[in-house]
Amino acid sequence: MKKRGLLLIIAGLMYIIAVIAGGFMVENYNHIYNAISELSEKGQNKVLFIEISFIIYNILIVIYSFISIMYKRKNLLINIVYILLGLIGLSGIFMGIFPQEARDSELTIVGIMHFIFAGIAAFATMAVALITFFNYIKKEKNYAFYSLITFIIIFISGISNVILMNNNIDSFFGLVERITIGSFIIWLIVTGYRDLKSNS
Repeated sequence: MKKRGLLLIIAGLMYIIAVIAGGFMVENYNHIYNAISELSEKGQNKVLFIEISFIIYNILIVIYSFISIMYKRKNLLINIVYILLGLIGLSGIFMGIFPQEARDSELTIVGIMHFIFAGIAAFATMAVALITFFNYIKKEKNYAFYSLITFIIIFISGISNVILMNNNIDSFFGLVERITIGSFIIWLIVTGYRDLKSNS
């Protein structure tokens, strides 16, 4: 069972590679300014490598969630974490089905659905890190506090981006978003490595 951690490690690395490489593959894309979702923005020419990488990332997380839940753990909190991880993966898949629209374009149902699933993923991401902290605080303090720090970074950077966007300050949107999502991606890789080294 602990080998399932490879799924998270591979998923995290796939995401990182897709984002970095995507910045070079998509014309006029800027990592500081552009959101990650803009790599697959509605109306632009799709880059197959990026699309496949994100699909694999989300599917691997869903598979990890399913396998972990089927392990029939009695710990309620950790089961909630696995369910939320599955929800994050599913939300990512639907975000691909409903791609983000250009920033200055009129918002349609596609864009609205994208933001809904992005919001679900964002809240689930924070909940995963926070619940992990509470679950492991007594038995794995280092991992627990690492998860808490991840939650704090995601929360602060996520709120910061909302404030920036509401004040029409979007010059650094991509950078702040990468801090938010990057913190979670690194957490996934660390968690996958932890799974490989433990029996839980």
